[in-house]
Amino acid sequence: VLARAVRSAQLRLENQRARELVADLARAVVVHRELGGIQTPQRTVDLDTFEQAGLLSGSAREAAQAALEEAQAEREVIHLASAESQRQMQALVGARPEGQMRVVGPLAAWPPIPEADDTGTLLCRGDVLHALAVYHVADHQLRLAVAKQTPSIDLKLGGDVELGDLLQMIQIRIPLDAPAEARAAGAAREAARQRFRRVLLDAVHDAARARLTHERAGAERRAAEARLRAAGALVDAARARVDNDPSSIPSYVLVLGEEVGASRALRAAIVRQAEARVDAARAAGWPAALGSLDIPGGA
Repeated sequence: VLARAVRSAQLRLENQRARELVADLARAVVVHRELGGIQTPQRTVDLDTFEQAGLLSGSAREAAQAALEEAQAEREVIHLASAESQRQMQALVGARPEGQMRVVGPLAAWPPIPEADDTGTLLCRGDVLHALAVYHVADHQLRLAVAKQTPSIDLKLGGDVELGDLLQMIQIRIPLDAPAEARAAGAAREAARQRFRRVLLDAVHDAARARLTHERAGAERRAAEARLRAAGALVDAARARVDNDPSSIPSYVLVLGEEVGASRALRAAIVRQAEARVDAARAAGWPAALGSLDIPGGA
């Protein structure tokens, strides 16, 4: 029985390592997908014409040129970041670096983030699984000790229990006159039960924090999108004024730099949200779909 419990713990840890690999791949896929969807504004200005007409001072021209170069540099950053995420995907799946990968799917809302009250997937987290495996070992050791030395004590340990019931776990008390081996096994089982409870509570809080971080990242992305839309509207309006009144070119130069900054901020917000989505799903126990587990539910 003990050998089976140890093997079960090993399988759980191997399963956790596999889930970590999938999570790392998901991060690269989501970031790559989001970077591919970024549309950066592309503006062109004939600076020489305005300068030769005496409508653009030397400093204003330098500012406009810097804004245009910054916009081009931002497009290069997006391209390189996309290439970096693709290279990471290749490394994770063992593909050759000189090859090309095309990501097909998944849907935009992926990986899935469980609802706040759906805590069942927490049992798939590596730290929770490890604590659970340690408990199972102690549980079986206590069974053996009691069966061997105190057959009159009937223990019915474990059982399929809902996650919410874990906070109400019943503590097993071994009689003081029980043999030393049974008392030691009972103490070890109780220590493992308490540790599992602490790890589970930490996992609940960790998943809640990660979910809030993802929600905040989403709000920051929406704010960045709104900022870019506003900056783009200002640039369009300023450009229209330039077409009617070329002397207004300096105001166009000013809002052009604002649009570039808004575009850069949006790119950073998009990447943060993509990474936060994977982190939130991972903190909640994704990727895994385990059935009923024999968890420490009392006696």
